[in-house]
Amino acid sequence: MQWTMCVPIAALCATVGAALCATVSGVAQAGAVETQALGGISIHEYIHGVVNLGVRKGDWSAEFLTDTIDLRWSPDLENGRAWVAIRGELGAVGLLLSPWERGLPVPEKGFAGGYLGGEAGMIRYLPRGLYAGVAGSALRTSFFATPQTTVAVPAATPWIRLDGVAGWYTEPTHIWVHAGAQHDQLGSPIQPHVHLVATTVGQQALGHRVELRTGWTQGTSFLSSTRVGGMNPYVVPVSGAGWAEWWAESYAVARAGPQLTIESVQQSISVAPVLDGVLVEDVRFGPAHGWGLGLLTELEIRQLTIDGSLGWGGGLVRADGVRRWAGWLSIARSWQ
Repeated sequence: MQWTMCVPIAALCATVGAALCATVSGVAQAGAVETQALGGISIHEYIHGVVNLGVRKGDWSAEFLTDTIDLRWSPDLENGRAWVAIRGELGAVGLLLSPWERGLPVPEKGFAGGYLGGEAGMIRYLPRGLYAGVAGSALRTSFFATPQTTVAVPAATPWIRLDGVAGWYTEPTHIWVHAGAQHDQLGSPIQPHVHLVATTVGQQALGHRVELRTGWTQGTSFLSSTRVGGMNPYVVPVSGAGWAEWWAESYAVARAGPQLTIESVQQSISVAPVLDGVLVEDVRFGPAHGWGLGLLTELEIRQLTIDGSLGWGGGLVRADGVRRWAGWLSIARSWQ
């Protein structure tokens, strides 16, 4: 077991967790302090839970994100924004705890991990909805076995990333590109990558929902590869797939369908039946492809957002006895 990283990360989590509790208890006396919270559950062959709690005052924030502590300074600039953060995680780094292999969960090939490090970046807002900037992170990552682990656990490694970022945002459409390189000691020394996300959602009551997510990388490791699959916002989503079912070196995922939206003064609900298509190159077992059907719902009531998604992976490879259904449910309260 790699205790070198576990001890400082655990100490950081305990310290900041105590600070979070103390701050939350004083919210009533400190009107300038805002809080937010989220709870969620992902249901498939593996069941994963998410609990997020945060406090914010001005440009400073502290968040507990399930197994991660994030301390952040994010000032608004005259024509943009910037951020500097210290982050520590202990537990499910990259969902390494729950790997899949050709449609079959293989928990015995999983292990846990943690990291400690920082990130920073700056975005400048340009005319006509354009923006551009840079972002980077430097982490020290370590891994350790769980009671189910039967594979060799990798040695600790630095994990460094530097990206250029550019995008175009309007009310119905968002196109976002980031390109750069990563480094860890588990893959190639330099791992170039390019990723694109393009989404458009109709603004009328009966509109459309179209999404494309694609990426190309070279020389990535199991750590630095992109997590594809699942019904939640923490991955490249694929309806009916397991959470992070693929650890993709390269991928293309498309989603399309109609969306019905009903709005009133203080609440709104949207429902979208969608068809997803996926093509990936997994760093462990090569190419895979398939499709799934999803039903995406979102209910907003004042500061509360309830997000529920159900998917059926009818066109995904599945081993005998592995279900094709997957679901996600979350309840969140925005900053206030």
